[in-house]
This record gives sequence, C-alpha cells and structure tokens, in this order.
Amino acid sequence: MLKKDIDMALIGKSYLSFILSLKLLDQKKNVLLLDDERFQFGSLFANSLGALEKDFLVTWGEDNDIGPLANLENYLVQKPLLFTFENKRLFLGGQPSRNILEIARKLPFLFKELKKGDFFEHLGESSHDYGPREFDKSFLDYTKRVGQTLYRYKTNQNTGLNTFMGHCPKDLNEYFQHFCQTVNKGVGEAKEDDKGARCLLYMAQAHFQKRFSLQWSSFELLHLFLSLLSPYYELDQDRLLEDLIPFFKRRGGEFKKTYIREWFFHKGKPWSMELASYEGIIHPHKISFLGGSPTGMPLKLAPLAAYYGNIISVFDCDKEAAAKLEGQRIIFCNQNKIGTDFPLWEAEFSNSQLVINYFARQEKGSKIEFYRTQMEKEIRDDLVTIYPHLKDKINLISMNFGQEVLIDDSHGARRHRPGRVPLPRKVHFRDTSRPGNGSKLSNVYYFGPYKEGPLGLLSSLMEIKDVQQFL
Repeated sequence: MLKKDIDMALIGKSYLSFILSLKLLDQKKNVLLLDDERFQFGSLFANSLGALEKDFLVTWGEDNDIGPLANLENYLVQKPLLFTFENKRLFLGGQPSRNILEIARKLPFLFKELKKGDFFEHLGESSHDYGPREFDKSFLDYTKRVGQTLYRYKTNQNTGLNTFMGHCPKDLNEYFQHFCQTVNKGVGEAKEDDKGARCLLYMAQAHFQKRFSLQWSSFELLHLFLSLLSPYYELDQDRLLEDLIPFFKRRGGEFKKTYIREWFFHKGKPWSMELASYEGIIHPHKISFLGGSPTGMPLKLAPLAAYYGNIISVFDCDKEAAAKLEGQRIIFCNQNKIGTDFPLWEAEFSNSQLVINYFARQEKGSKIEFYRTQMEKEIRDDLVTIYPHLKDKINLISMNFGQEVLIDDSHGARRHRPGRVPLPRKVHFRDTSRPGNGSKLSNVYYFGPYKEGPLGLLSSLMEIKDVQQFL
C-alpha cells in the first residue's frame, strides 16, 4: 500500500529519475516514482553516452554504493557512429586515435595548422615510443579524471574551460588548440573548403549537446571536440532499470506504473494527485518531472524554447541490404539542410528494419499528416545519395511522433555573453487545469532538455546530482 503523504513525487521512469530518487532517499525523504508514459526522455537524449558521461555515472555509482551504476559497462554497447554529409562519411565512435585520424583525413581543413607528417606519424601505426595505444590510454585516463572531478567537486555554476584544461594531456591540448583556432576563424562562413566541417559541427552539436546551432563558446567547443574523439556507447536502459528498481525499493523507495488522472494545486503548490490505480489520491509536498515534453497534462512549461522534435519512421528493409549496415548509428545532414525545418536525421538498422528519427521544427497543432509525404520523399532521396543499393528496397510501415527534444539555438544569444559560462535555463510550470488560471507553480520542478544545458546530457546529470540540496 502506497503512503498517502509523500515528500517528493517524481514523474518519469528513467535511470535519471531513479538516481535522483536514491539521493533523496539518502536524505530520509519519502519518495514515490511514477511511470506515467506521457512523460519520458527520448532514447537519443538519455541513452547515447560518450566517455565523459560514462565516467561521470560510474563515479556516481561508486561513491554512493549503487552497484548497477558502478558497473555501468555491463549495460553498454559500443557502436560505430557514422556521420554522413556532403558526400563524405566519417566513421567515429571507436578508439580516440582512430577517431581523430578519421577527422583529419576526411576534413583536413580542421587541422590545417598542424604539420601533417608529424601528426600522422604520431598517431598512426608506428614503432615510436608514443603511438595510438598510448594516446588512447591518455585520452581515456583524462576523461575518467574529468568525470570524477565533475561529480565530486563541481557544479554547473563553477564548471568551465579551466575545469577541463587543468587535466588535459599536452598532446590532446595541442590538437584542440589547432582545432579551436581553425573553427573560430573559418567555420560558419560557408566557404567551399569548410562546408564539410560546418556540417560536422552542426550534427555534433545536435547529437552531443542536444541543440541546433552553429555558435559556441570555447568551453562548448572543447566538449564537442572530446565527444567527437570519444568512444560512443548506447545504454541498454531497460536492463539497467531491471536492476535499479529492486535496488531502489530495498532502500525504501516506492515505484508505481500508472498515470495521473487529476491534479489539484492550492495557492500555487501541490495539494493532491489522483492516480489511475486503486491507490487513488495521494498528497505530495513536491513534484519533479524528468523527461521531455509534458504532453497530455494540465501543466504548461514556461518559458518554452523553440525546439525540434523527432518523427520516428520505421521501414521494412531487404534483409541482404540491411545486413551490410547492421549495428551502426547513422547521422545525415547536408549544407542545404542546415537551419531548415528538417535539418537532419539519425538512423539505425536492426532486425531487417530501418528506424529513422527525422528531426522537424515543431509548431502548435502539428500532426503527422502535415509531414508524411514530404518526409518520406526526403528520406528516400537522402538514402539514395549514400546507399544507392537501398533504392526500392525499403517500405514504410509507420510514422509517429517521438519524445526527443532538440533546442533551436540558431541565434545563440544566451551562449555568448563575454566572460560567462552558459548555464542551464530556468524554467517553471504553470497550472492550466482550469481555464483562465495559468498561475506559476511552486515546488514543481523540471529536469530535461528544455533547460538548455550547454553540454547536453552531461549538464542535466550535473544538475540532477546537485539539486537534491534544494528540493
């Protein structure tokens, strides 16, 4: 039987909500976690990890005796990350030395200030004392130190370029300085020689920092650089949650799969919630939402940034054709797509199916029917340019809205105040359960992509890590 009087109700089932719940339980709070399917993180937001995010989460698990989190490697699959643009293909997601060499070979513009002979001799297979294995070890040791430092000693407010550079190995720092100088001098002018670099950075910001933009601070550019060089992991969140749920219950937490039928607020604060399950009405003192958009709920998030959502298109695919591409995460963009209503898509082949997340600018009242014809045509045209053998070998099965949220930060006004590190945006909820009300709510919190953290998932993790002291 659920307790009726709750210190904190968390809405949204994810590993993020569970690890926040465990922190609150350590503070002797009564915690109820509700799996209301109307509020979830998109899998691309929560389940795509680089070395920094992995090391941050592992440190969280080790320092708080959360076994499944401390052994996160058991739930991760390393996958190739294929960036396709302007008739180029960059195979990333593997070892750091291979990733940086792939970028340098396909986009020499980004490292044009380096002496190419020394660069390739240093990182290519060679008999020198310092080669690719040493570079990989140095890189991964570095991300581990940064992940530990961010978890144990830093907040979003006091994290900046110096936090990362203080641990940075000399050679990695040298490569970044050349990369940074080249990008800040050239990319963004859409010249012929930097067109590919422009596309790569646009896609990298979308994938790693969860926003569409071509503006950045040096701090954000370093995070992009490290993300491009990092191994890429996909988290099997379902398996992780199977082990986290009993762990959470043993520590005194309560978990319920249901939806909230009705909400009641008094003087702008939570009063009660009526659950669709037999427990009926409960009284939470505070409520936290962890996920994307609160759809189908009498609550409005404000201020609501302009954003892109994903449309999931599932295609049947010829088995022989799909087998050649199985297991890859593919990201596609071209120069003429940047800044449009359909800027890029991410795709994966699995079990003879092609699943494409196409990002589309969202407007009030949008329906799938508004997108279907144009989107299917664009997908087919794009696929033919990179995989001609797929022509006439795919068949559309379904097309539905997903739960991803990528912020439209094309103007970048918040990110470029001199001398300041971008911080997550302050957002709040308004009560829209009664016409004409819309009052701002207290003790109702939100964690997710609308906060516009500069480092994407890593910013959200840092905020969740520290926020229990304010809840």
